Amino acid sequence: MTGVRVRVRLFSHLVRWAPSEAAAEGGILDLPEGATIRVALAGLGMPTSTPRVVTVNDTNSDEGHVLHDGDSLKVFPLAMGG
Repeated sequence: MTGVRVRVRLFSHLVRWAPSEAAAEGGILDLPEGATIRVALAGLGMPTSTPRVVTVNDTNSDEGHVLHDGDSLKVFPLAMGG
């Protein structure tokens, strides 16, 4: 079976969906070849309605972005101000 391994790190209150107990350091997520950010987050159980900003390799990314082996996926809560 081919696939990709992605390091995932979630921040703030989003850590509840982290793939491991070591949320601060991130966890490894095994995904099928061609998986997108949307697929990865769904695999973690994160609802699509959760406001968030996502980066891949420290670059803002759209959730349709296809992940590659060795990518670093970071998910931040959407900052709200007033």
